[in-house]
Amino acid sequence: MATSINNLSVLVVDSDLEWREFTCHTLAEFGIQAVVGCGESSEALEHLDHDKIDVIFIDSAIAPVDGLSLVKKIRSVDHNNRATPPIIFMTGRVSDDMLSDSRRAGANDFLVKPFTPIDLMGHLMSVIERPQPFIRTRTYFGPDRRLAPYNSNNGEDRRDGEARRTDGETTGEAADGLPPIYASKAR
Repeated sequence: MATSINNLSVLVVDSDLEWREFTCHTLAEFGIQAVVGCGESSEALEHLDHDKIDVIFIDSAIAPVDGLSLVKKIRSVDHNNRATPPIIFMTGRVSDDMLSDSRRAGANDFLVKPFTPIDLMGHLMSVIERPQPFIRTRTYFGPDRRLAPYNSNNGEDRRDGEARRTDGETTGEAADGLPPIYASKAR
């Protein structure tokens, strides 16, 4: 899906002024015309109530409500009208718990500080070009976390006869159903 980012409206919520300005400036330099930055969760909620926002970047260390709580509040069923923009959660404190907590709260993606302009745009394009369907349960509203089935074998069945790459070229004989690279080790 080809997406023009020029018409996007992006909200950046980060209490660190330097990071907020860097993020907003970088997005603007890449052609996004409507970039709004704010330093507090209450200010972010005001923008969401009054402005059409397409993507939200939220830092973990904001106030008076922290980043995870803000993600949950945005995704809450009570605020359904503003609940669906993709959210990219930013943090400088990387841990498995932080990653899983942000996903459970309803974030679409996770961006680790410090990041480069290319990292920033890569994460933005990821949520724009590959939107996730939303699900609603009794306790959760947000992006569906189930993975789509992945089929990496577009060619013939490699377990029978000659092993074939997905481009159709022969790579050699398979032994005992193993790809050629493993066949010599199995003998």
